[in-house]
Amino acid sequence: MENAKAIQPNSRTTMGPATACGFSGCIMPAMASSGQESERLTAQLLVDSIPALIHTARPDGYLDYFNKPWLEYLGVTLDKVTGWNWTAYVHPEDVEGTVAKWRACLATGEVFEYETRVRRANGEYRWMFHRKVPLRDANGNIVKWYGSSLDIEERKRAEEKLQCSETYLIEHELLTQELRRREAYLTEAQRLSHTGSFGWRPDTGEIVWSDETYRIFEYDRSVKPTIDSVMQRVHPQDRVDFQKVIDDASRGATDFEHTYRLLLPDGRVKHVHAIAHVLQDASGNREFVGAVTDISEQRHAEAVIRQQEGELRDMLDFIPSMVWSALPDGSNTYVNSRWVAYSGLPAEQMGGSGWHAVTNPDDLERHNAKWLACVASGEPFEDEVRFRRADGQYRWHLQRGIPLRDEAGNIVKWYGVLTDIEDRKK
Repeated sequence: MENAKAIQPNSRTTMGPATACGFSGCIMPAMASSGQESERLTAQLLVDSIPALIHTARPDGYLDYFNKPWLEYLGVTLDKVTGWNWTAYVHPEDVEGTVAKWRACLATGEVFEYETRVRRANGEYRWMFHRKVPLRDANGNIVKWYGSSLDIEERKRAEEKLQCSETYLIEHELLTQELRRREAYLTEAQRLSHTGSFGWRPDTGEIVWSDETYRIFEYDRSVKPTIDSVMQRVHPQDRVDFQKVIDDASRGATDFEHTYRLLLPDGRVKHVHAIAHVLQDASGNREFVGAVTDISEQRHAEAVIRQQEGELRDMLDFIPSMVWSALPDGSNTYVNSRWVAYSGLPAEQMGGSGWHAVTNPDDLERHNAKWLACVASGEPFEDEVRFRRADGQYRWHLQRGIPLRDEAGNIVKWYGVLTDIEDRKK
């Protein structure tokens, strides 16, 4: 899958400078819907919470993104390691070799794999295994490199202690330490609540606007508002629905709420939301009192969220790891595309306990019992198990999962990764 042609990513393939959540585009306006916010938070938490050191590069080899765990490991900000600045944190004896291998892979498009010693924040050098895979467009051109790095210091020490031969142990040990509980707090843009008030008497047609309502509809304060003057501003494609709301209110409807667009004389489009409550005096005269809000910024924010959520999903799908998440009760809720491609099963079939279908029958009872025990205790999960590949072959994997907890200490989600250890087992 790593060398196969992949679906083209969104137009924004290059990540900007990291913010509190690791992306320049992660500052979201506050008026986005809760469903979209939840999906975006899930994707963002996966990227910055899974115990993996993730990075990306441009087609020319310019490293343009390191996720939060990477920057915390190095103890630096993103601008200190982008481009080729990362070489300053590689052991002097390893720089020449890793740069030469990286340039060679850039020229051939082959998967990059290399081991180097990397200096972390406390000044200690630790051995790392780096792996980068190319993302190609429909024409086979590389448009992005996605990579992950893992700490293999303990493996190196074990090899030295046991005086191992030149056996190359390919083990993606992405969980190097217990994941600290974290919650990603995304910075929201300032709430722009442009809201005006209005009054409307259906029997007489009288309408009263506040100054903010005049500004929203962009009428001069000297203009007397009427249903016709409002209709002139309503987008032609929304006028039928708008007229229905007016007709229903005129015939005796109590309250109303609707969203529509305004088409202004200069061609600009605004999105507005109106809500009104009906009042009735002793004589039976009805008057609607309500508010109209310019929600154009919200609509823009929703589009940005969809774009950024798509980019986060792309990153999760193209990193060289099988990623999953589960509910507090242990039922599976998400697997990335690499998991789907490996198993050959649709993502929806992996939900709940669907992963049992690809688990070796000899391992299933033991593995599931251990998983449920960790779900009950809240302890981090780790086990070795055989999973069936799409071609029918069972391969050994190291599976690890970490619980995400809320401020009260309750588990709200499980996140984890699978690492192929078949070669190590052999």
